[in-house]
Amino acid sequence: FRVATSGMTKSVYSHIDAVSTDVVNQIDSINKKHFQTLHVLAELATIKDENASLEAKQKEILNVVASIGDNCIDMAFYDANGDALLADGRRINFASRPYFQEAFSGKDFISDPKFSTVTNSILQHLSVPVHNEAGKIVGVVVMVIEGNTILEAIEKIDMGGGMHPSVINWATSTTVANANENTETSEDEGGAALDNSQGLGLVLTNIFAGKEGIEDFVDPNIHAHLIASYKKVPDTTWTVFAVAPYDIYFGVLRTLRNSVFFVMLATMAVAIGIISFLIRLLVKPLKTVRESVTKIASGNADLTQRIPEATN
Repeated sequence: FRVATSGMTKSVYSHIDAVSTDVVNQIDSINKKHFQTLHVLAELATIKDENASLEAKQKEILNVVASIGDNCIDMAFYDANGDALLADGRRINFASRPYFQEAFSGKDFISDPKFSTVTNSILQHLSVPVHNEAGKIVGVVVMVIEGNTILEAIEKIDMGGGMHPSVINWATSTTVANANENTETSEDEGGAALDNSQGLGLVLTNIFAGKEGIEDFVDPNIHAHLIASYKKVPDTTWTVFAVAPYDIYFGVLRTLRNSVFFVMLATMAVAIGIISFLIRLLVKPLKTVRESVTKIASGNADLTQRIPEATN
């Protein structure tokens, strides 16, 4: 039984870890696809040319937007001052926006999908720096994606019992995408208080610290024993949190353990009954011998006593 438990535990943990890795790879692939497009645009001669007008650069970018996909609703070049052209021709400054500041500092940037009150939809911003031929950063190319492509990806993955992976921003301790209901109830909203030293509280503490791992725990909000693997998505502050019901994988093992226990009890009961019968069978002739010897050894010394020969 111990060998079966050890083997199954190793197999289940390996499976959960593999699913988590697959989700990480899917999200990373989506991100890389978008960044590849942005980097190609950032290498265009017109985009790199400091002498080219903002209008000329935006016109070249818009020629590409139509071929990218339906979820790309906007793409623009931002100059060194943070200025960009809107579709209606207005020049607006976006220097204070994180997607401009991060990219202009020399880093690729991707935002969490967030609801926009302007478009009444979920938007996500991606941006990359633009370098001139001398390597100086002269602007930024920004892509705006409509919808939560991460949520769309994890909704298709069933971890068991109808549960799906979720994605958490470990740097900001916020949820990027979650397809599971009733799993984000905070203490202020009537959810259970979490102990950071054990269970779900410890797992979340590890995630927010940027750690990776796999373990089982009890979620006090949904009162379920779960097993989860958490892995970081490359080049982001996101962690995939792949959670599955513990009993989906270990229920068979528990049933096997209970069956073995009852079989052992039944076997012990039968063995005790058989042993008791054999003991009585073996002791009966000894009792006869004892009674005969007692009579012979009595005061009358009855030497006519005979011990009946019942068995060999």
